Amino acid sequence: MGVEAQSVPAAADLFKKANDILGFDLLDVCTNGPKEKLDSTVISQPAIYVASLAAVEVLRARDGGQDIIDSVDVTCGLSLGEYTSLAFAGAFSFEDGLKLVKLRGEAMQVSK
Repeated sequence: MGVEAQSVPAAADLFKKANDILGFDLLDVCTNGPKEKLDSTVISQPAIYVASLAAVEVLRARDGGQDIIDSVDVTCGLSLGEYTSLAFAGAFSFEDGLKLVKLRGEAMQVSK
């Protein structure tokens, strides 16, 4: 999760920003695990959010990718995907969305 994105500077930058917000190397956990750590909602929720928005940056960097992104009229998501959708739509910044997702993951972990 997120390895391909490292070849696109804008996508790699999202992982770097995430490290500052989360306080750990998210890409390292995504690529090296351990699986049990990645499976915890504290890690998996931010990982899915960041990887999803990094995928948008990978698309944007491809030929015709910006045209595809510009053609989007509606975006939606379910559960965690709602945060990704709102960030993609510009309702809040990547950073603010990640802070919300971080809190969401922590709350979900406590309630287990």
